[in-house]
Amino acid sequence: IITAAGWRDAIIAAIPKPVKFSVGAGIGLFLAIIGLQAMQVITADAATFVTLNPNLAADPIALLSLLGLLVTFVLYARGVKGSIVIGILATTVLAYALTAVGIGGDLAIPEIAATSYNITPLVGAFVGGLTGLSSASAFGFALIVFTFFFVDFFDTAGTLIGTSQLGGFLDKKGNLPEIEKPLMADAIGTTVGGILGTSTVTTYIESATGIEEGGKTGMVALVVGVLFLASIVAVPIAAAVPLYASHVALVLVAILMLRGVTDIDWKDVTNSVPAGLTILMMPLTFSIAYGIAAGLISYPIVKAAKEGSLNAATPAQWGLAVAFVIYLYVTTGGL
Repeated sequence: IITAAGWRDAIIAAIPKPVKFSVGAGIGLFLAIIGLQAMQVITADAATFVTLNPNLAADPIALLSLLGLLVTFVLYARGVKGSIVIGILATTVLAYALTAVGIGGDLAIPEIAATSYNITPLVGAFVGGLTGLSSASAFGFALIVFTFFFVDFFDTAGTLIGTSQLGGFLDKKGNLPEIEKPLMADAIGTTVGGILGTSTVTTYIESATGIEEGGKTGMVALVVGVLFLASIVAVPIAAAVPLYASHVALVLVAILMLRGVTDIDWKDVTNSVPAGLTILMMPLTFSIAYGIAAGLISYPIVKAAKEGSLNAATPAQWGLAVAFVIYLYVTTGGL
């Protein structure tokens, strides 16, 4: 309803330019952590939260992943079309080859299990959550819906802006022309997916991989949709690719997404503060929405402080800041 009414794209249009231009870099750092973690190059650490794998030189997965990443870098630098896909396949083939000859230790080769398809128990299950809903639990239920809505709304906004920046689709103001079209596709997918009981159908930041490979038209979405349909019978083949092999692509794309920081005027504090917070908070909180929240809350405050007037930021920007303050208060134990 919000998308059809045009409110969604109006809200996204109100996001300040420095926040929009920093989303791509923030997502890039987010992807880098996800990729490097899956490749076992970095690991959790009680003292520093994250650190280099202390057994890196003896970890077969980390070594093979780094080799695959290096191959992908070389192919990309040489301008080879499909370098990302080739890098993934090369890493996968090498993993199976080393396992077959008994070299390399445990490379976490996935077990290909029989696949069954039955969504009957899930279809309409969302209605079951409303059964027996009392007035006492209605408020808690409303908070859950509000939280999921808020996260999905701004995760999608951030993903669209970040990937569009990578593809060169944003205008000088950081807006995506005809943004209502992908927003409607996302809204329909999220709604229908929820009714069918699937995992969330939404806009994924991994789409940046396809954009970097040259997929920038609507035909890409149609082709991918058909291939997804065809892949129903080929799930075991896709599942045969080790997680670390596929995440090699994320690290390359993450690095490329950092290019967007050049669009930000870092000399202007009203740009550097919200942009910097947006970029930093995304990987540190593992959330696109929290990164955008940091940028949207700080922008009108810094803008008003520099200009000496509350009117320096638009009413919509102040509204977004207040909305995110309320959201953070509700979701972090304040209510």
